[in-house]
Amino acid sequence: MTVDDVVASLKRLYQVGSPTAASFYGAIRGAKTCLTDPAHCVLEGVTADPVARTVTIRLDAPDGEFLDKLAFPHAVILPKDSPPAESALTPLPGTGPYRIAHYEPSRQLLIERNPFFRVWNPQAQSEGYVDRIQYDFGLSDEAEVTAVEQGQYDSMLDAKPQDRLGELGAEYTDQVHLQPLLGLYYLALNVHEPPFDSLEVRQAINHAVDRHAMAILYGGSAIAEPLCQIVPHGIPGADIPCQFGRQTPSGAWEGPDLERARRLIRESGRAGRR
Repeated sequence: MTVDDVVASLKRLYQVGSPTAASFYGAIRGAKTCLTDPAHCVLEGVTADPVARTVTIRLDAPDGEFLDKLAFPHAVILPKDSPPAESALTPLPGTGPYRIAHYEPSRQLLIERNPFFRVWNPQAQSEGYVDRIQYDFGLSDEAEVTAVEQGQYDSMLDAKPQDRLGELGAEYTDQVHLQPLLGLYYLALNVHEPPFDSLEVRQAINHAVDRHAMAILYGGSAIAEPLCQIVPHGIPGADIPCQFGRQTPSGAWEGPDLERARRLIRESGRAGRR
């Protein structure tokens, strides 16, 4: 892998129309031009020095999350001669400890050790643990749970059916491993369409939503908790007081505030709208 591969890979984000080319990497100098004219992308904000073996990325505006964005798979480094369109049956080369040995999109993915991989930085790319990993596709979430319980599979990726959570917690504790996911579920409102073009209506919904009920919907307090902001608990910035519903003295969400929600709807002039 060379610095030229890094430059070409970042340009390729725009040439292939990556879904995060604008949202994640749009601050790179020259990105706006690449987004509007991918075929002639220059991306002057990314330059390489082959002698010093360094890559310099210049941004049009500060972005405190940019280093995190570079760690996402979207910015993975590929050979500079990689085609602009790839086939699912012909994987692009990478630099990880595993390589794809077999792939059937609707049935199975088999990966094995990459014989060309060498650990250069254990913190960045550590050695793999097992020699072979097999993913099977097409099972229902119910069948996946049963297969893991019976030892036919080691793990499942899909969400666990809620009617099986009690069974897992009571009978299969040795096979249950909790890994906190710093993610969130949210309700998106189209602010360009009535009635959500009204700030009062949007605020009313935030005051009226029963966040406790929503947490139960996603598995209960053992695996989900209410949020009042877009920063999940466990990340700095998540401790700001809740601005909606009824709050505890400490500023945490306590319950919906339906009276306030109804008042805002009346004030909005949108009462009765779909």
